[in-house]
Amino acid sequence: HFIARWTRDVNVGGGTYRFDIVGDDGVRVYIDGALLIDKWIDQPPTKYSAEKVLTTGTHNIQVEFYENSGGALVEFVFGLI
Repeated sequence: HFIARWTRDVNVGGGTYRFDIVGDDGVRVYIDGALLIDKWIDQPPTKYSAEKVLTTGTHNIQVEFYENSGGALVEFVFGLI
C-alpha cells in the first residue's frame, strides 16, 4: 500500500506527443498541471494512451501511481508522433 509521484520539467520541440502509461493499480498523468490520464482505480497491469499538442519549450510532466496490494508496476513513456 503506497503512493508515488514523479515530476520532471522537459524541454521539447513543438508537435503532437503520445503519452503511454501502464499501471497496476492507479495511474494519473498531468501535463503542465492539466490532468491528461486519470485511471485512479484498482486494476491489473493496464495500458492507457493519450495525445497532446505541445509547444516548443519546457513543460512539466507529473506521473502519480498507487499500489493497493500485490505486485507493483508502473511504466511511462512519451514521444513525438
